[in-house]
Amino acid sequence: MARKKKGLPFVVQPRLAPIKEVIGTEESGQIEIERKGYLTVAEKAISQNAVSGDESVKAVYAMAGTIARDTGKQVSEVMSDMMQEVRPEYMQPWDEDILALIMDMMVYQERVNLINATALIICRVDPEWTVKQSMELHPDLVTGLALLFRDEDNRSTEALQAAVDNTEGRAEGKQ
Repeated sequence: MARKKKGLPFVVQPRLAPIKEVIGTEESGQIEIERKGYLTVAEKAISQNAVSGDESVKAVYAMAGTIARDTGKQVSEVMSDMMQEVRPEYMQPWDEDILALIMDMMVYQERVNLINATALIICRVDPEWTVKQSMELHPDLVTGLALLFRDEDNRSTEALQAAVDNTEGRAEGKQ
């Protein structure tokens, strides 16, 4: 006897259905991946677990705290000033340390992009996918997947709504 696939007993079904999104360029190749309008718990967990032990972010906050203490400024103001292309003069004594931290943060962001791309591939395309395979991907694919991850994390539904509007527009045109 075949078992019926069980689902949640929705009283109201989700408003927007997932769509297929094309990621990549002609140079990198293009893949199709589902856009849902949100990240699943698994996708978020993979990303958060992979970056949780990274010291880069902690080092930036520690440096901002040190500068704030020494200058009497607020940590939030120091953080903002640290990320400026031209930093205020009060930061001059820490300039080399700040530059090193910024370089570390750039490397950190590349790692985060790779991890987020991998999380989407594992959860939406191929559960057997590995980080090693992601490291061999063209940078355009990693960037595209990382941007999709960010959109999904922000629960952006613009693309899903556009697909609904497009479908409704075509249906109206046929009548």
